[in-house]
Amino acid sequence: MSGLFAFVFLGYVEDVRFRRMIKVLEQAIERIRALPPDAQEYAATVLEQIAAAGGEVYRLSEDERAAVRKGLADIAAGRIVPEDEMAKFWNRNGS
Repeated sequence: MSGLFAFVFLGYVEDVRFRRMIKVLEQAIERIRALPPDAQEYAATVLEQIAAAGGEVYRLSEDERAAVRKGLADIAAGRIVPEDEMAKFWNRNGS
């Protein structure tokens, strides 16, 4: 009987987790609906990419890992672009 109890209990736990995740997702979508249309479009694109990946986690290549480490080291060393320069960049290049 304990095996059956464990099976039922684990099924219940999974169901609770699933319902919680659905609620969290629904809450996030409600917040996204309040955003401007371009932000909603971006969120939809990101969700489509996640869905297309089939739940697999993206793994960084060694080059990507090195680029992230370099960026973090630059930030830690105070080598960052000032806000006004970034604003100019985005104005020139869109977004």
